[in-house]
Amino acid sequence: MTGHHPLAAVALCTLSACGAPEGDDTAAPAVEPCDTCLLTDDLNYDYAPDLTAPSWQVAPGVDLRVSWADLTTDLLGHALDPASLDRALLLVFPELTPDEILDGLAHDTIDQPDVTLAMTCTPQESGCALSDFHLAGNHLDVHQYLLEGSGTWLVAPGREGEAGIATLALFAAQEGAEPVEERSIAQGEAALQVEVDLAPRGAIAVQDGAFPVLDWSGLTVDALGNPISLSRTDRLRVGRYDLDEQELEERFLDIELLAVETWEVDTTGQTSWDTARISGFPGFTAGDTWLVVLECSTCMNPAPRFLGRVDVIGS
Repeated sequence: MTGHHPLAAVALCTLSACGAPEGDDTAAPAVEPCDTCLLTDDLNYDYAPDLTAPSWQVAPGVDLRVSWADLTTDLLGHALDPASLDRALLLVFPELTPDEILDGLAHDTIDQPDVTLAMTCTPQESGCALSDFHLAGNHLDVHQYLLEGSGTWLVAPGREGEAGIATLALFAAQEGAEPVEERSIAQGEAALQVEVDLAPRGAIAVQDGAFPVLDWSGLTVDALGNPISLSRTDRLRVGRYDLDEQELEERFLDIELLAVETWEVDTTGQTSWDTARISGFPGFTAGDTWLVVLECSTCMNPAPRFLGRVDVIGS
């Protein structure tokens, strides 16, 4: 992840504290703290992802086994025990190239019509053969479906009950390809890199010690640039950090792990939440970096749909 953010210096300067340059008569307007804070498109972070993965040519009809037994980290660079991945997903995209699939996954633009086949597998020894994948008890007939021209195939392991995937591989059948029966995802081949700016257009301003109502009913697009689905935005997270904004941008893929304290609530069906109702939440206090995050727990792409920095104004 790159740490160079041209707008970082502007974002670090709160509108309430930073005036105009010396000799300029136009001071920046003061920002009034909010009791009901509107989480709007303008307050969302900027998020630019780049997803990479291995892409193979395989012989038609071969019952390929995809292994991830040698991996020590996942897509985000976090430590990984391959044996902990207890489910795998198989998807077939008849019209999309590997690059189009990776871009679609990174930006959450894959649509159901893009996929003609979806099956799951319970991994054995940190891998799955294509014939292990099934749907409603029917196992994949590899000889019938893995044909040249059938499209791009994707295998992605993860954990049961968790959104997102740990790694992935892409492949397509091609006549004349070597009939290899097993391919392994090598360390570092599948990775997500992101460039972020946490507050490119300003921050949410609250009073020291406040418990504001957070209202996201006016959001229209998410951080990926897509029309936001408020019905799928089902989790609110408030995090307190002892790192500054630039450090958090540079280590964004660890954003959940870096919090000194985190408070989460299930907001399914809601478009606002009174932070006074968050169990154990002490209110926003000065002296730390605060982030407010809205997430989609059922989405394959785990990127926050909204993330906004909170500036706490002292009394």
